[in-house]
Amino acid sequence: MPDDDPNAANLALCKATLETAGVEVIDFPFLSRFDAEGRTFIASYLNFYVCNGAVLVPVAGAEPDKDDAALRALAGHWPDREVIGIPMRAAPMQGGAIHCLTQQVPALPDSP
Repeated sequence: MPDDDPNAANLALCKATLETAGVEVIDFPFLSRFDAEGRTFIASYLNFYVCNGAVLVPVAGAEPDKDDAALRALAGHWPDREVIGIPMRAAPMQGGAIHCLTQQVPALPDSP
């Protein structure tokens, strides 16, 4: 991530904190962006979902070469699973992607 990115300092702090705690952090230099509705959106490859035999990865399709490189990089970390790019733009525009969409939603408590 470029040093002038507004998230650079916070990400560097998070990485240092995790490494200090003994967590292995893998740098992932790929970030997919696309423009829609006059705004730029991030379609994070890291909003993937690991399931039986596969890793489902959101791709925006705006930068196909970057999509392919990111999928290959992720495949290197899961050699026993098929890494599948899923075209998606609507979910990132709402603030999420595959991982967010697959998580549990707790039931609301019963009302009196």
